Amino acid sequence: LNSTGTHIEPAASYGLSERYLAKGPLALLPSYIQTDVMTTGEPTFIHVDEDRDRLQYPDVVKAEGINTILYVRLPGKTRPLGLMRAYSSRPHAFSQDDARFLATIAAQGAGAIENALAFAALRQLDEEKSRFLRVVTHELRSPVQGAQAVIRVLLDGLVGAIAPKQLDLVNRIERRLATLQLLVGDLLELAAGRSRLEVEEPRPLAVSPLLQR
Repeated sequence: LNSTGTHIEPAASYGLSERYLAKGPLALLPSYIQTDVMTTGEPTFIHVDEDRDRLQYPDVVKAEGINTILYVRLPGKTRPLGLMRAYSSRPHAFSQDDARFLATIAAQGAGAIENALAFAALRQLDEEKSRFLRVVTHELRSPVQGAQAVIRVLLDGLVGAIAPKQLDLVNRIERRLATLQLLVGDLLELAAGRSRLEVEEPRPLAVSPLLQR
């Protein structure tokens, strides 16, 4: 089921031709069988010759050699996730046992899909947190380095002599800034390690033109 809930996109298949798969998504509109199954949740049998009007692509279905379709819903915890369908070239091919079996598979599959979606969402959230941490930490590094530069100017005596008591205080500030700089560096490494950063492949580079420019 797409994000807007208006149609169902093919996600996986077995045994169907590329031409059939290229027919397009299933629209969730009144009178179509997919809409009924998504609404009621009941396994439904479609006999192509008898239920032609309920199919969105009857000519494509018939050209594929399909005569019977069994529809079951993929049941999510809060909303339906989509459909699972089984096809047969034989008329009236499926039984109620087949429907119960496919519904059981659909329920197990829906659980796996929801687990995968939840994992992807958590991973995305973790990446966003790491990206935020990296940006904030990088912004912290600039004022710390600026303060360290000012302290070095004072300690080098470039703006005049410093009284012993003042020198002790400036040295304390320098040590605190050095500790803070180490912490900022550790946070940057942590954020970079937890982010999936794009890495460029090594490639030859003509150095002479760059040096001349």
